[in-house]
Amino acid sequence: MKVVALLFLVLFINPLCAIDLFGLDLASASQDQLRAAIKKSGARPVNQKAGEQFYDTYLVDSLLKNAQHLYVGFVKQSRKFAFAEYELNGLKQSDLLQKLQAKYGQGEAIKGKYITDYRHQWHSGEVVIILYQDWAAYKTRLTYYIQGALIALKEERSGSGLAGQQKLSGYLEQAY
Repeated sequence: MKVVALLFLVLFINPLCAIDLFGLDLASASQDQLRAAIKKSGARPVNQKAGEQFYDTYLVDSLLKNAQHLYVGFVKQSRKFAFAEYELNGLKQSDLLQKLQAKYGQGEAIKGKYITDYRHQWHSGEVVIILYQDWAAYKTRLTYYIQGALIALKEERSGSGLAGQQKLSGYLEQAY
């Protein structure tokens, strides 16, 4: 009986504790590790300047159906992951929603501003995943973030004087 319980824990609960992206656990991934894994996956860097900005931009059309860009942010001081956001063309990405539900479970559906507008959200440890429709830009956004790191990133941005100059995509501004 103990073996069955242990097997259940290992197979079903353990995968839910670590959210990975590009083969790395986001809660412990460093900037260098994540950058290398993203490049290895075939994403093409658009901008990636150490110290001058708070996030990297990649072209990812070959990695995810309908995806245009991937924005990845790091806390400068610790060089740890803060957020990753895919920007996808169009609304109603039902295939992507089904894949996320198959991997992370049903999640939480949060009613939006419009009748057909829902935000889908999953939590696993420190990492939050959100799939939502950005009606104003006619885009869908898939965002992974760690709340504490996102707060630290915002504080670093405010302290650098770049807050008005840097423009982060859709949900990220609202996530703060």
